[in-house]
Amino acid sequence: MRARILAEALEITPFRKLLYSSDAYGLAEFHHLGALAFRQGLAGLLRERLAADEMSLPDALRLARWAGRDNARRVYRLPGGPADDG
Repeated sequence: MRARILAEALEITPFRKLLYSSDAYGLAEFHHLGALAFRQGLAGLLRERLAADEMSLPDALRLARWAGRDNARRVYRLPGGPADDG
């Protein structure tokens, strides 16, 4: 289910605009579980795309990096923001 939701989001969202959010609140464990679910879902989706030869490995790694870290750093102007790689 996670991969399906992410697949739908990726169909309509430019990769450089996709931001991870857990929507968690309260206990730190909820944030951890949300991040874990996102990582597992995205990893599964990217594995499927790689296996189907719909995406190259460098593109899959770039997408994971953008969605999981770089986009938020760029949008919120956080320290350690990414260099523009494409």
